[in-house]
Amino acid sequence: MSRNDIGALREGEATAGAQLLNVTELEFLREPDGCLTESPSVIGKLVSQIRQRRPNLVYIPHALDDHPDHMATHRLLKRALNDASGPWWTDSAQAPWRVGTTLAYEVWTPIQRPNYLEDIADAIDEQLEALAQHRSQLSQVPYDSFVRGLGAYRGARLGHGRYAEAFEVLSIQSLPGWES
Repeated sequence: MSRNDIGALREGEATAGAQLLNVTELEFLREPDGCLTESPSVIGKLVSQIRQRRPNLVYIPHALDDHPDHMATHRLLKRALNDASGPWWTDSAQAPWRVGTTLAYEVWTPIQRPNYLEDIADAIDEQLEALAQHRSQLSQVPYDSFVRGLGAYRGARLGHGRYAEAFEVLSIQSLPGWES
């Protein structure tokens, strides 16, 4: 398949998975699959999105996730989060915005020393159902088994609950359930 065909297929799968999770807003930057680079145009798009949407919590792949697009996404978002917070990115019409909390998550490579675990026992089935929409990738790699196994391991490390997700806290203002 061409990169454009793969991108369109994965966009459709991501949309189907997001619908199951009741995610109503998605935006795809449509960069070439497998070749994501730290270009000024991508950083600018991300800065504009951050400033327009003004999120308080952002999730990004962790820096050492062993996939080139995930590593590039990490670098791009860290740069965009920084640039969105100050006056130095003048290509965006929106006012600067500083995201309060940024959490890095694991996909291909488990985080070596996570510093935040979140109990997901109530959401694991829904998460796996959404993941099942990514048929093109599941036909190559059993991600569902990986997610369930790593989630069970993280849940055991949490000390309660059957499943958990691990994160690296990159910046923190507050987390769900924490008083700020």
